Amino acid sequence: MNAPSKIVYLFANLCLLACAVLRILRMPLLEEAVLSFALPGSWIFLLFFARSAKLTGPFVQMIYSMIAGDMFRFSIISSIFLISFSQAFFFLGKDIDAKRGLDKNDINYCEADHKVTNYASALDTFMTLFRICMNGMDYEEFGCTNYEPLAKTLLFL
Repeated sequence: MNAPSKIVYLFANLCLLACAVLRILRMPLLEEAVLSFALPGSWIFLLFFARSAKLTGPFVQMIYSMIAGDMFRFSIISSIFLISFSQAFFFLGKDIDAKRGLDKNDINYCEADHKVTNYASALDTFMTLFRICMNGMDYEEFGCTNYEPLAKTLLFL
């Protein structure tokens, strides 16, 4: 197999087979995660066949070049920013869970309706910042940090 799209399609088929096993084992969260990799992979193989048509061929080549060049470059740059900011937010947000666990009469108690963010480790902080980049955040939760103005300033950077 020398075509990258065929390799991606093979990986997508393996993921679909794994989804069937995960459905039998009743693991829906893991099944959805594997399925999120399988579905785009199967569509990429469809683009392989669309290259041969005169009407869609140049468009597919343009999509391939965008994926290979621009999106790869964007992912590298954004991951560098996320890694650097995750170190800062790890130290800023690691006390949020401790403040939620305090007694309600304590002056440092923080009341938040639900838990959106997780700053337990550097990897969890990286995933939390990625979720924040996709607009999955609760702004009031940053009021629970020890350095609230700094956390909110870094959030808008």
